[in-house]
Amino acid sequence: MKSKKMYLFIAIFFLTGSFLHSATIDSLITWSMEKRAMVPQSDISDNWRFDPAYDDAAWQVVNTKPGGIGYEMGTGYESYISYNVGADMYQSGTSPNTSCYVRIKFNLTAGQIASAINLVLQVMYDDGFAVFLNGNRIAGANDPGTLEWNSPATGLHEADEPEEFVITQYKNLLNEGQNLLAIQGLNENTGSSDFLINVALISTDELTGDFQSSNLPIMIIDTHGQQIRDDPRITADMGVIDNGPGERNYIYDPWNDYNGKIGIEIRGSTSAGFPKKPYRIETVDSVGNNLNVRLLGMPRENDWVLHNPYSDKSLLRNVLAFKISNDIGAYASRTRLCELVLNYEYQGVYVLLEKIKRDDDRVDIAAMDADDIAGDSLTGGYILKIDKSDGEDVGGWNSESGIFYQYHYPKPRDIQRQQETYIQNYMDNFEEIFENADISEYLNVVDLNSFVEHFIVNEVSRNIDAYRLSAFMYKDRDSRNGRLTMGPVWDFNLSFGNGEYYDGWKTDGWNLDHLIANTGNDFSPPFWWEKIRNDQAFLTLLSQRWWPLRKTKLNTDTLLNYIDTMVAYLDEAQTRNFEKWQVLGVRLWPNWYVGDTYQDEIDFMKDWLRDRLIWMDSAIPKPNAVNETITAGQPQQFFLSQNYPNPFNPTTTITFTLPAAASVRLSLYDITGCEVLRILDQYRKAGTNSVVLNAEKLASGIYFYRLQAGDHVAVRRCLLIK
Repeated sequence: MKSKKMYLFIAIFFLTGSFLHSATIDSLITWSMEKRAMVPQSDISDNWRFDPAYDDAAWQVVNTKPGGIGYEMGTGYESYISYNVGADMYQSGTSPNTSCYVRIKFNLTAGQIASAINLVLQVMYDDGFAVFLNGNRIAGANDPGTLEWNSPATGLHEADEPEEFVITQYKNLLNEGQNLLAIQGLNENTGSSDFLINVALISTDELTGDFQSSNLPIMIIDTHGQQIRDDPRITADMGVIDNGPGERNYIYDPWNDYNGKIGIEIRGSTSAGFPKKPYRIETVDSVGNNLNVRLLGMPRENDWVLHNPYSDKSLLRNVLAFKISNDIGAYASRTRLCELVLNYEYQGVYVLLEKIKRDDDRVDIAAMDADDIAGDSLTGGYILKIDKSDGEDVGGWNSESGIFYQYHYPKPRDIQRQQETYIQNYMDNFEEIFENADISEYLNVVDLNSFVEHFIVNEVSRNIDAYRLSAFMYKDRDSRNGRLTMGPVWDFNLSFGNGEYYDGWKTDGWNLDHLIANTGNDFSPPFWWEKIRNDQAFLTLLSQRWWPLRKTKLNTDTLLNYIDTMVAYLDEAQTRNFEKWQVLGVRLWPNWYVGDTYQDEIDFMKDWLRDRLIWMDSAIPKPNAVNETITAGQPQQFFLSQNYPNPFNPTTTITFTLPAAASVRLSLYDITGCEVLRILDQYRKAGTNSVVLNAEKLASGIYFYRLQAGDHVAVRRCLLIK
């Protein structure tokens, strides 16, 4: 129950105005403006919501004081209510109902509409409501979506203080002349001891303090008074403003990139303890179902992460690491810098990321269903990770070597017993290879390219969480080249010199070697990384990949110029961010370097990266210096055989020979020269190799398969007949 003190506060607030830090306010609807209200006893025409001429003469006229429409049972404070509806809503009434209808007619001039830069709806409610402007739903809380004449609220909410809903995106609904605001107030049940609904509508030329516009996209999230927790997710509204490259984004612009519901929760482990919180968001429809959308130009999906650079004062470490990974050919989450406004309070610079999940545009492996429990469909795809065990829906198993592998896809709640058995046996067999003196068999079960790429990204950045935390790997179906693949990379807060432990600040020495030697039981890298890292095939491919990349994607000037470009892009936003979060010149764990200015932080990271690349150049021999011994009986020539059978339907085998181990790419092209299928893209050992081409998704016709291994290229023709 509410206290008399609380109601006095409400009355005072109603008379004094808004919580917004606003420069100029025009009250379009005041708290005490005349209203018409009634508690329906049966279904009536929906015209009450959108027709100003609807006959509401029999409804109660409410304009005596600013307290609102409602009731409070058994306290003696009913005098604070403008219109007491207890007799019609409480269970002791003649026909109790959980819904109350309110209509407010108001007139606007053309000048008022033109000056309405921002629209803000202020609502006092207990327990829920839905609001309609000229027949269009514009806001709601604890409402079921589909409304009946006697709908209840979907949750409890005490009217401790007014809540504000920015509805600027609906200002095009305003009419010159007469307008109608219709409200359906909702109580949780007819036995509730209290109910309240009242609204005000204002226009203002300023929101969220001094933050008015940005060259970055703007994300606006409104939880309607709910606290965001790490579990469970809550439902909120989100708008995204992105007017395109080179265009400025204003806080009062229409929500043109996204305008809808989200589920939101705090995510992360260490980073969740920062004042600037990280969030996981899920785009959903009006009833809470997953809604795949494009956010800021990224491919359609529904799971996203709002990363919170805080101890990373460059604001760019994840952005840079993910760019490096994508540039060298290993998928990492796409990124977009933005500025976040949460519940009308500026939150600073964030990075929108794609959450790691199975998807054609993310981790592109076969989807698994509950009936994929035998044959080829049982062999993939799976996503595993090595990580801390906090978070939601965590499950996995301890391998024979004691490594805890977590199920990332399928989720622990979804994975079938047969699928668990398969992937556990697969990883046990993988680990057993490294118990032998000759570990060369691992080349038959891993995508060595992915291990080398994973190593390069984590060593260039010296990520001290690498290999041992947020360490993802996946396995596709055997028919789709189902070798164990490392990645995608994730979480680079503690990289590029931003760590005081595990030698995170040093530019010399291998990160992996140091972590193996020093982490002990503190999430040490899995034992098989050390054996792969010292294997000749790995070292050969590392050399073959590193030196061409140093001339292109990993060229020092290329990387430093990219950093400079992003710093220029962030110029005004970083200033606002560090006014909000005053951490420049302050040591935040686990900073090794503390710069007094943003440019100091950037200069340190650039100098560190330059020195790190120089050291890695000194540690990785050039390809012609790598000792590769050709064993007796090893073929001396590169050769691509004709597929067999040919013609085929839908599978055929392609065989090729290599004089030396090499990175191999085998692709299928149609007669127009377009690549239609990537058959193979991985490191293969010297000798005879075979791969199965499965063309079940392709139409009949003539195709060409092209093999490239180093400087060697060969093409052959094949015929698919269905």
